[in-house]
Amino acid sequence: MRFVTSDNHFGHANIIGYCKRPFADVDEMDDTMISLWNETVSDNDTVIHLGDFCLGNREMALKYMRQLNGHIIMLVNLWHHDKRWVRGMRVLPHTGVLDGINIDFVDPIYVENQITFCHFPLEEWHASYHGAVHLHGHQHGNGKILRKNRLDVSVDCTNFRPITIDEAIERARRIG
Repeated sequence: MRFVTSDNHFGHANIIGYCKRPFADVDEMDDTMISLWNETVSDNDTVIHLGDFCLGNREMALKYMRQLNGHIIMLVNLWHHDKRWVRGMRVLPHTGVLDGINIDFVDPIYVENQITFCHFPLEEWHASYHGAVHLHGHQHGNGKILRKNRLDVSVDCTNFRPITIDEAIERARRIG
């Protein structure tokens, strides 16, 4: 199966207050999200992560990735929270196994099968006037403008776990 997610902010204690996440501390948040990810995703699945994976360096990012099931496709956002650890990877572009982790790094705007993936919400995207879907993060469920075929897939909107791409597309098509 194929999944999508965004904005875990692993290791980021302040995100709990910013987003009113229901966790006592960063350890509870991280442990819960890792558990929910692994309940949802098998080793044979793929997860497209749209960014803001963790707030930390390369070692921290790898520590979290090693605990997660599945093949990860990571959108590279060199200008946001992930910049600290992505720059430390020095492997871009990359496809395959990195330090024992099955991961691909792709551009910050990634198009696959009429779906545009980007960390940030876009007003228009490839084939947006022809029914194509845009999946994004960044807004943590606080977006003021809802648009048909565009969906915020931040963990704050998906019960802190990845959702299938099919479910995300279905939700996006219901908006508007």
